Amino acid sequence: MRTNIANEEYQGGNVSKTFIVVQLEIQGFHNWPDAFRGLEYLRQRHRHIFKVTIKKEVKRLDREIEIITLRNTVVEFYGNSAEFEDRSCERIADEMLKRWDFDYVQVLEDGENGAEVYK
Repeated sequence: MRTNIANEEYQGGNVSKTFIVVQLEIQGFHNWPDAFRGLEYLRQRHRHIFKVTIKKEVKRLDREIEIITLRNTVVEFYGNSAEFEDRSCERIADEMLKRWDFDYVQVLEDGENGAEVYK
């Protein structure tokens, strides 16, 4: 007998966890008022393209949460340019995780350095 993977009964068994993944870019500005010696330039407001990866666990395998809608929700919240003030990548990721109840958020400055936060 053939088993349909999308069958709800099958999903209730010992099945791996499933996450939807959204990757997006947010143009934003921030600063680090207490930057260490040698990094004083970070005290000034400066621009980054924040590369963001979001993961949200789903229980069903057929668009329990529409990926495009989730992405648009985040993009619309931040608009064309976000003012993160003195928030670090760690804090930005933590705020996203809590605001939308994500399971994982990664925020990288210009796709290079940043932070990951897990639920």
